[in-house]
Amino acid sequence: MTSITSDSKPDEEPSVGESLGDSFRQARREMWVMVAAWIVFFTWVTVACARSAYVIPEGGMSEIPTILGMPSWVVLGIGLPWVVANLFIAWFALGFMKDTPLPDNAEPEASTEA
Repeated sequence: MTSITSDSKPDEEPSVGESLGDSFRQARREMWVMVAAWIVFFTWVTVACARSAYVIPEGGMSEIPTILGMPSWVVLGIGLPWVVANLFIAWFALGFMKDTPLPDNAEPEASTEA
């Protein structure tokens, strides 16, 4: 049984454990960015809709402010965060995410022929 040590030299290929560690750290970093983005957009939608959807205008229900024919709270509380979240996801997927190379299998699989 071989042990994996962290005393590898710069010119050596990383061992399986070290390479998987890099991949795990990158995946964890990406996960925390997405969790933070989810919290931001959840808060935006919840607060914006709660503060503006139930406010009755002074002129009554016939005076509801609209944007593009929809109530303004729908556009600003649902539509706008949806568009911004999609732009963020596109940037995240195309610019921030990185593919970490995994090493080839060091040991070939044993054949099952007898």
